[in-house]
Amino acid sequence: MSLAATTLVTMLDGSRKQINNVQIGDRLLGKDGIVRIIDIVSEEVDAMAHLVLENGYEMYASYLQPVLSEEGYVQVKHITPQETAAVYIDDTSKVRRVSSVPGKRAVYQLKTEDSRTYYANGIIVGDIETERNIK
Repeated sequence: MSLAATTLVTMLDGSRKQINNVQIGDRLLGKDGIVRIIDIVSEEVDAMAHLVLENGYEMYASYLQPVLSEEGYVQVKHITPQETAAVYIDDTSKVRRVSSVPGKRAVYQLKTEDSRTYYANGIIVGDIETERNIK
């Protein structure tokens, strides 16, 4: 589950903050407007994926992290090159590559109120409830 500690999430005012520095109650910019953080979950994973889009956006995430695509939410482990991911402000970009990054790392996932989406390094991702509900 989740995103690398250095992942930048977009705050409501447009500034960006590392996910490991946000706090419960902080307000983020989500796909559908204001998103308030109601819980933060952290754990350690044995490996991560490095997702790189053609527009230059990239993120490090666990393989279970949901990313919004043209087909709806898809876990990083199911993303293939040339799939289209949703990115900042109603735009999309094709996936250039997904590669494995071995080694134990701390990851963070947010639980948000209502919207269940937020921007992680400019890429629209789902929160922990979205992650739990993907089949």
